[in-house]
Amino acid sequence: MWPCVGGCVAPSCSFSRLARECGYDFIVGVHDETHKAALKFADPSLKVVVMDWC
Repeated sequence: MWPCVGGCVAPSCSFSRLARECGYDFIVGVHDETHKAALKFADPSLKVVVMDWC
């Protein structure tokens, strides 16, 4: 389905943590609801938005 989900969540978490520590918010943009659901399943703490206009 989304082969990068397992490989992308860990780096996203480190970027997310770094962003929060620096006072920024970290949001992951994806193209569809399926990808959003897969990322949220892998890491429920991620903020994920669908950017269907891209």
